[in-house]
Amino acid sequence: MVVTLQQMTKPPDTFISAQSTLFNIYLVSLGLEQLARPLLYHTIVVWKADSLLLLWRTLRHNPNLGSLVRQIACCITLTREVVIRQTIQMAKEKLEHSAFPKGQTLYEGLWMTAEEDVPQVIIFNMLCETPNLKTLSLQVPKAMELIEYKCLMRMIAKSSHLDNLRTLNHNHPFGLRCFPTTLQICRDPCESTTRYAQADEDGDNGFQHQNYWPMYGITGLVGLYCLGNNRPRFFRNFSEEEIFQGLGYPPKEYFKEIREIRLDKSSTGPQYLYSICQSAPQLEILRVSHRRHSQEESPRGQYHKTLNSGLLMRAATLRHLHLDFNDSREYKYYNGPDQRLTCLPELHRLETLQIQLQTLFSRRSAISQQDIRTMFPSSLVELTLDDEWDQDVVEIEERIQIYSKIMDPEQFVEGWEITTGTKATFWNRYQRSIVNILMSLWGISGERLPQLRRVHYVSNY
Repeated sequence: MVVTLQQMTKPPDTFISAQSTLFNIYLVSLGLEQLARPLLYHTIVVWKADSLLLLWRTLRHNPNLGSLVRQIACCITLTREVVIRQTIQMAKEKLEHSAFPKGQTLYEGLWMTAEEDVPQVIIFNMLCETPNLKTLSLQVPKAMELIEYKCLMRMIAKSSHLDNLRTLNHNHPFGLRCFPTTLQICRDPCESTTRYAQADEDGDNGFQHQNYWPMYGITGLVGLYCLGNNRPRFFRNFSEEEIFQGLGYPPKEYFKEIREIRLDKSSTGPQYLYSICQSAPQLEILRVSHRRHSQEESPRGQYHKTLNSGLLMRAATLRHLHLDFNDSREYKYYNGPDQRLTCLPELHRLETLQIQLQTLFSRRSAISQQDIRTMFPSSLVELTLDDEWDQDVVEIEERIQIYSKIMDPEQFVEGWEITTGTKATFWNRYQRSIVNILMSLWGISGERLPQLRRVHYVSNY
């Protein structure tokens, strides 16, 4: 069973029940133990501080078990004060007073590091004990809490440069031994316990994915899934303290081997997707789903660093593109020429595309003016058009219609409410333009888009 972090504080009940059943089978006989052991240790979910320490102790006392682990999902925030306190207390109870010399040795090793770093050191050592790990899922704190995983990142960064890494009284000849193919990073769903706890919940209160860049260079990593990340900072905004804490500058292509990037409930706008495309030379799959009502800062910088330019850098590799973000008026300038994406026909390997009409056309009036038949590459197999427009854009378009006398001002009442109970003239025209573009796609599917098999139209209206 594969566990995906979806802002959960504990694993699903079905997983807990299955693990309990496997453990009972494990205890029946030696024969059943051998059958149940690979299944029992296939997926490890850490959702309590005590389970983190006990699992680490088990792996250190039984090194062969680590080779059975394929997924580790850590559902606790390692730098949270309560987690640190509980981990240290459990270490004193289970290790310091252990009747076994190995337990006492582990306890002595823990005190070689600062107390606040103990959970991070433990999780790093677990990664050194699981050479066949395929999926690593980490829950991380919000960036504004200032309790990010600096110790863990420093250890991972150093392990990639050392031939012989020593961790807690145990030598690992090649440093970090695991080579996961998928990394999941999830924002802590719990309320903040710091002075930032009263921050606006609709604000930009996710995590900075750039602060975890050492993990992206792990050999064999091809998939990154971020749930609840903020817009990335540019490298020039890193403080001197961050640069000299042992990590150094992030490399220019810090997504060097990653082929799939998925940003869910993100606040990453078009301008910052440019930097992501620039840092991922082998990018094949990009999926972005915006956090609703996220409050982004006003855009800064030059408009040549657009999403359009970023996607063109990946034209030779990109196969799947899913864009669903709050494209406000200010950020439309970072889409591309005419405030929209024009590069799609040049993405010659693109097979599936999901895009908002707002990103495709920029303005509602442009739907009847642009030829949709020339907007996509011939390699396209599946297309999803999302008829979603931000409220600020919708209101502006409606006012334009009012001022141009297409719509009677007396009929306009907050959005699409019509006092007479009939559809406004311009709304009928918009519906007809949508039907026309769908018919156009159907008419050219055999010649201009020979691979096209499915067209989905999604609308909340």
